[in-house]
Amino acid sequence: MEGRAAEEGGGERVRTDPASADLDQYDVASLTDALRGFLQDLNAPVIPASVYSELVYTAQVT
Repeated sequence: MEGRAAEEGGGERVRTDPASADLDQYDVASLTDALRGFLQDLNAPVIPASVYSELVYTAQVT
């Protein structure tokens, strides 16, 4: 995370103990950008392509 987290070293604290993170100190845009970056950097998708179409179908039916 950039901005205040980088200045205060807050990013390192989140990496070592995520449960102690005080997310209220960050704005929503910063949090969503960090999450988006994390998901884009993953080696494999969170939802595999083989399951994706079934999930879309299920969501449309319900």
